[in-house]
Amino acid sequence: MTVQAGDKAPEFVLNDHDGKEIHLSDFKGKKVLLSFHPLAWTKVCAEQMKSLE
Repeated sequence: MTVQAGDKAPEFVLNDHDGKEIHLSDFKGKKVLLSFHPLAWTKVCAEQMKSLE
């Protein structure tokens, strides 16, 4: 499946850092930001994470 900019995101499920399933539909009507990081905690990674707060 290809998703284009402006498309509605299809339903999906991810596990959080505790292994709990998180469904996109749990956030219906809210803005969602997915950010994937390698958790290397380099200076660059730390600055990017701070910018997301």
